[in-house]
Amino acid sequence: EINLLQHIKGLPVPVYVPLEGLPNKFIYHFHNNIITVHRYILGKEPAILTPNMVFQLGSFLRDFHQRGLTFRKPFPSTRKRFYYFTPKIVDSYFIDIQKIKKPFFRDITEEIRDGVLRTNIYGKAFKYGPIHVDIKPENELFIGEKLEGVLDFGNTYIGPLIIDVGKCIMWNCVANRKLKQILVSSFLKGYYRNLKISQKQKEDIKKATRFAIYSHIFIDLWHLPFK
Repeated sequence: EINLLQHIKGLPVPVYVPLEGLPNKFIYHFHNNIITVHRYILGKEPAILTPNMVFQLGSFLRDFHQRGLTFRKPFPSTRKRFYYFTPKIVDSYFIDIQKIKKPFFRDITEEIRDGVLRTNIYGKAFKYGPIHVDIKPENELFIGEKLEGVLDFGNTYIGPLIIDVGKCIMWNCVANRKLKQILVSSFLKGYYRNLKISQKQKEDIKKATRFAIYSHIFIDLWHLPFK
């Protein structure tokens, strides 16, 4: 994670502080805990996102993806299992999901599983690189409408970039439990640099957004039997 953040320095992301005299060491031991420290970033979590704000998020994500394509260091991630859903993984998780006893949740399990499989965006047709998958208001810092920081790269793993687009839309372009078109359009203008989006790209974005929603519910269902 720290290697990646150093690679994309210059973007509004955490800058980690190394140990004194050890410029490549970033792990501190504090009261029997292992911690990292990054420089303070001004700003606060947004209560409401405006078109201008989501445009900046789209622009940030584009820059992050472009710089990430040249990142070559190993990037193991234990959190990947919560996002990387091949049919084999979906089947194995579904065995646990079927242990759910509450009728409401049991009634939707097959629909959600089928949704994940139907919208799965993994494949050779897409560019792969580091993806954040958790750019949501809780991990965003703004001063007024200016983006000052994007936090929490702990879920990052190497995957299809289009998944990050879908996840960002899911987290940031919703009002009253529905996608808000003006926010979606503003975000995509920032991500695609105001270039014309092809019909195939539009279909991929729709699929990735649906996958973001289905997969998020799917992993929540998987947690239920384990309380």
